Amino acid sequence: QKTAYEIHERLVGSEMCIRDSYGTVNGEPVTQIDINLATSQVSQRLQSIYGEEFSLEDLDEETSLGLIKNEIINQKTLLAQAKRMGLNTSEQKAKQEIINLDNFQGDQGFDQALFESSVRMNGFTPDEYIRLVQESMSLDTLLKAMGVSAFPIEKEIIAMASMLETSRDINFIKINKAELENT
Repeated sequence: QKTAYEIHERLVGSEMCIRDSYGTVNGEPVTQIDINLATSQVSQRLQSIYGEEFSLEDLDEETSLGLIKNEIINQKTLLAQAKRMGLNTSEQKAKQEIINLDNFQGDQGFDQALFESSVRMNGFTPDEYIRLVQESMSLDTLLKAMGVSAFPIEKEIIAMASMLETSRDINFIKINKAELENT
């Protein structure tokens, strides 16, 4: 399947706030949330490499847009693969994960008002955030599965079969330790 994408070049300034869709990746719409998340992830990755003072604004616009586009394409493609593999996370499981997050704990456990205000402060509605957590959990499941899977190549299979089919004849000789030491 081809990775078909179209993300409009003008993703800066007030236009970012007005538009609802910036194109698609494999038929999945690219939203403002996708742009924001990709920008944040790219920025964090670059800061981990070049230091905390590094900013995407230090790059020319074409380079930053290219990095953001690639991040969106990667995330959307991985999410589509997770869905195809049936690695979807239920809304209930995502909500349980949110309830367990330290960020949303009040004096007596999960604080709904704290959750809603924090989420809205970061530009999400509660439903959008729940969907984001669902997608993140699905991606995590896919990436963990990919990390623990072994993909033997044909040469390795042949080498292993050869080792298993090899036989050795072993003869044991009994030696008297005391006599050996005296010689």
